[in-house]
Amino acid sequence: MNIKKSLLLVSSLLSIISCMPQKPLAKPDEHAFKQIEPLLSYSLSKGKIQFEVTSTGCTQPASFLLETERVNKQCHISLYRIKPDFCRKAPFSLLITLPLETNSRCDQYIVMNNSLKNKTMEK
Repeated sequence: MNIKKSLLLVSSLLSIISCMPQKPLAKPDEHAFKQIEPLLSYSLSKGKIQFEVTSTGCTQPASFLLETERVNKQCHISLYRIKPDFCRKAPFSLLITLPLETNSRCDQYIVMNNSLKNKTMEK
């Protein structure tokens, strides 16, 4: 009889707990994963940046965030991966093109991602 009462008590408690209001889930940070991306190559031209990265099958333009910081009359460009590539294909190089808004207050654009010789685009 004690076992039946215990089971009844436990199931009643579980029912009550499951009906209690729960705290809403916290909204995930939009860019919880944000990592500077090593570039295999890149080129700058009016209105766009093309860069080559390593992919294992799931990389796409939406996987990246482009940030521009103005320093004096230069604009420093940083490319961040915001979506990891968890696919399992053999790694391959992938060419991505993103729009680049040109700022009239920048005379020069410099890509800051890695130690490749920094190419610049003059205004």
